[in-house]
Amino acid sequence: MYTYGWGNHSDGQLGLGGIEDVQILVPKSVACLRGKKVREAACGLAHTLLLLRGGALYSCGCNDFGQLGHERPRRKPALHSLALGDGSESTQDRLASVHRGARREGQLGHGLPARRATAARRDRGPPGWEFIIVQVACGHRHSVALSRDGVLYSWGANQHGELGHGTQSPQEGADVVRGLAAVPVHGVAAGGAHSMLVTVGGSVYGWGSNRFGQLGLGDEAPRGVPTVLRSLKFQKVRHVACGEDHTVALTTEGGVFTFGAGMYGQLGHNSKNSERLPRKVFELMGSEVCQIACG
Repeated sequence: MYTYGWGNHSDGQLGLGGIEDVQILVPKSVACLRGKKVREAACGLAHTLLLLRGGALYSCGCNDFGQLGHERPRRKPALHSLALGDGSESTQDRLASVHRGARREGQLGHGLPARRATAARRDRGPPGWEFIIVQVACGHRHSVALSRDGVLYSWGANQHGELGHGTQSPQEGADVVRGLAAVPVHGVAAGGAHSMLVTVGGSVYGWGSNRFGQLGLGDEAPRGVPTVLRSLKFQKVRHVACGEDHTVALTTEGGVFTFGAGMYGQLGHNSKNSERLPRKVFELMGSEVCQIACG
């Protein structure tokens, strides 16, 4: 199996190593991933996450805000400290530590001890089972990952609270989004500086930047922790997608709701107005919508 990348490589976000070209005009194979089975790729402003079928998570590109989950930028995909690998590692190797803090604030400086480490829980399966990653998403400068047992992790830039940790401090290492301890997470999405999730029961939570109402909470105040969208409480949502400053939600019945920035018509309401609350795209009535995506 081969993985290909093309486009801007100025920060190493294509994972092609230290090649001279920064603009890749045709698909080029990522040599260090040759033979590895990549299941999902997510792209941020200048960084990339690559999820392998076995649950291993690789990252490459810009790391100014710790969005790679490594101590330095990478021009080739490097295994994330949260990842478990493809199942061939030993039990000890599969157990990961999750650190809090940002290197620039001293909590995770190279050679300095981490403020805290959270070991894998062992009550739901074999050792390390919880750390198998099943979904990833990239914002402009932050990253989120969902483990197989529904635990959500985030790291990177946090100026608007997009990590959901209740602070505005950037995070170099992945940490659990703790406000979701009792919430069964089904899917996640990341926008420019906001994050969204869907629960197993179809509820929607959002946090981070809310400048244009992209959290769907009826105002423009940012949120530092996951906050439920009560405006969608009568809708069973199965999928969310985030653009830079807008969000789209797809219900189990095929209804599409959009909210946030609308200056380019990206909300689909035949206007350029922003929406602070989810608004149904009535132009899609009668269509069987099965997938949504945002630029």
